[in-house]
Amino acid sequence: MRKIRPFFNKILSWITIGRVGIVLLIAALPGILISFGETGLSFGIENLLLYIYTEFAWEIASIAFTILIIDRIYQVQEVRLEKRQLIRQLRSSDFQLVREAADRLRARGWVSDSTLRNLNLTRAILRDVDWQTADLTNVTLEQADLRGIDLSQAQLTNASLEGADLSGARLEGTNLTEQQLRKADRLIHAIMPDGTKYDGRFHLTGDLREARTSGYNPDDPLAMARYYDV
Repeated sequence: MRKIRPFFNKILSWITIGRVGIVLLIAALPGILISFGETGLSFGIENLLLYIYTEFAWEIASIAFTILIIDRIYQVQEVRLEKRQLIRQLRSSDFQLVREAADRLRARGWVSDSTLRNLNLTRAILRDVDWQTADLTNVTLEQADLRGIDLSQAQLTNASLEGADLSGARLEGTNLTEQQLRKADRLIHAIMPDGTKYDGRFHLTGDLREARTSGYNPDDPLAMARYYDV
């Protein structure tokens, strides 16, 4: 019995609504084909059973198609629910939950489609996330923690970065504009859209504040060059 139980468990785990529909459709197909070529059946048990089978084949096929349609609807709903849940996780204050959601979205291919467009991710903790080629069109990332994030080749049309910490971020190949970047809080050690290292050209508030805290004089060009490591 113990040996048989895992076998049945595997069978039960394999059974889904969609697979049931496919099995029914396969079972009905021969009967449908026979019904097209049928010209008349003589009396006999075998022919009687064949007649019954062909008569019910269309009903079975109809049930199968209904099951497949219902299964597809459930799949679409499940995808929508999963997306909503992951997006809620992105707004969590728990970095581990955010990281899991970000990685899951990337693995499912939902980072590069339109899933993330127009989201409000204000103050989101997205540091060190790998979102290469992400579509973040119209996304609000104000005051977000984007330290070390990889946004290479990402689309950030009209994305709001006001007050965001982009220190160490990889931004090469993005379509970020100077106007967008000037609103960030920090960009030290970031790789800019043109592939160069950020050199302090925007005099961002957060970078200057950190420089003073670290003992660098913001009014001394040589000191700031050392601070930005350029």
